[in-house]
Amino acid sequence: MTLGDCAIKVLLPGLDAKKTPVDDVMTCNPVTVKPGDPLDGCMAMMVERGYRQLPVVDVGKVVGIISIGEVVKNTIRDLELNVNDLMGHIMADGPGG
Repeated sequence: MTLGDCAIKVLLPGLDAKKTPVDDVMTCNPVTVKPGDPLDGCMAMMVERGYRQLPVVDVGKVVGIISIGEVVKNTIRDLELNVNDLMGHIMADGPGG
């Protein structure tokens, strides 16, 4: 059950979260990813479908959840590393290459 499921299906209609069974409000058959799926593909899916989280499933068992925030942080970190590598090559070559 996502935060959205809880907010929209439980809190907004005024249901008691302590008494509402999860299977009454959970997302049935959610889209999932595998641990080895490429992060850029996960990000594209999340953006395209408006998902904020994706369950990570391995051999039929949920082993984690990936969030759009984690994906964005990882992407920014990778871009920063690439910029630093490029700056290192530029500085090593000196002026004019």
